[in-house]
Amino acid sequence: MNTFSIRDSILAKFEFAKFRESNKVYFDYRYNVSDAALKYLYILQRIQNYVNDFNNNKEIRVLELGCGDGHLLGIINQKFNISCTGFDPILRTLRVRLSNLRRDKFRNQNELFGCNHTQFYEINSERYDIIFDSCSLTHFDTTFSDNLNLGWIWALRNIPNLIKPDGIFISATDVSDISPNSEFLQPNCLLEEFEKVGLVRNINVIESNYKNSVLDDYMTSLPFLRIASSQDPILVSVLGFSVSFS
Repeated sequence: MNTFSIRDSILAKFEFAKFRESNKVYFDYRYNVSDAALKYLYILQRIQNYVNDFNNNKEIRVLELGCGDGHLLGIINQKFNISCTGFDPILRTLRVRLSNLRRDKFRNQNELFGCNHTQFYEINSERYDIIFDSCSLTHFDTTFSDNLNLGWIWALRNIPNLIKPDGIFISATDVSDISPNSEFLQPNCLLEEFEKVGLVRNINVIESNYKNSVLDDYMTSLPFLRIASSQDPILVSVLGFSVSFS
């Protein structure tokens, strides 16, 4: 199976910069990592398609699993005028709280919870049209069980209960066929498990206006060299997919 390559991620930086400029969406935090731009772009494209399908005739609710300081939710709010929800334990830290206070002083339309995934599931009473993951789920709980870790097992069990019947789950996450471990899983294993609970679509789909770029002649499809949280060198690439559960 082909996953996003380094070339894709570098081209995505150009596309993401264009997207932010054309939509006038800016934020203080600068995420300059190439594969992060690719993940963001993939998620934004899937959200755009979902919004277009409903012709803006319904109020859409969005949940991000592991939202960091909420910067991507801020972009979604500005671009689509959608009030979003996110959770992440990092939101409890003083640095992030002060940063968000400055950034959102005049426009705080998103609801952010400083808790982990199990705590959020216990306190949440809502269902969402769109739930997305930008490579956070794989780090939620890296305790390994069969071919998955407990973070992904939690997602498989609980996302269907968090999502509306016509909703979608979107993920753009690091995976590894070359050196999988409990944190970066094999892409086929992940997709096969989601196929058991829903309809998997949009695998590795990303649109780019730079497909014929001069960069094509120089970039290869080698995976990213990354240091996992275990501090072991891991060769990873990026997998994008969406799932509907109706």
